[in-house]
Amino acid sequence: MTLTKRKVQEVFNSLQSKYIRKKEFYETAPLQRSDSDNGRYALAVSNILQNQYLFDNFKRNSDYCKVLEHVNQAQGQEYLNVIRSRSNDFFDLSLSTLLLWDQIGNPRKFKFQGVDNLLSPTTLRYIKVASDLFLLFGKKLNRIAEIGGGMAGNVFVMITCLAIRGSPYMIFLS
Repeated sequence: MTLTKRKVQEVFNSLQSKYIRKKEFYETAPLQRSDSDNGRYALAVSNILQNQYLFDNFKRNSDYCKVLEHVNQAQGQEYLNVIRSRSNDFFDLSLSTLLLWDQIGNPRKFKFQGVDNLLSPTTLRYIKVASDLFLLFGKKLNRIAEIGGGMAGNVFVMITCLAIRGSPYMIFLS
């Protein structure tokens, strides 16, 4: 399947109606259990959604990065090594998804061993998770539930790389 920006838009448009079951953001949290609980992440997301420049560069926002865009280059290389060690061509088949997803939000990208393009290590993590599921279940996945969907990077990769159709993917946000 050839991925286009139009396909990305279609996936985003369908996320809320098909995949997100509960959506609640809290400005303050009495028990700060994580960086996503302290109110800064929710405030950053709110600001990002209201400002085009911030949206175009949201994957570089420090409060956003603490929660969702924090994989470093060394970790990205480890993910790539695991994916490639499986000898199932999953990385090569997923490269167009990587390149498309990395156009969104201006993520930090790095040069990785044996890859011509600069890539986001966080996107490599999403591809590694999809590769894990492919290794375990092939393309016979019927349903996936994700707790804490972030910006839906995993769902995008699952839908495009594993060709999941319909609405078997649910994201639960709290």
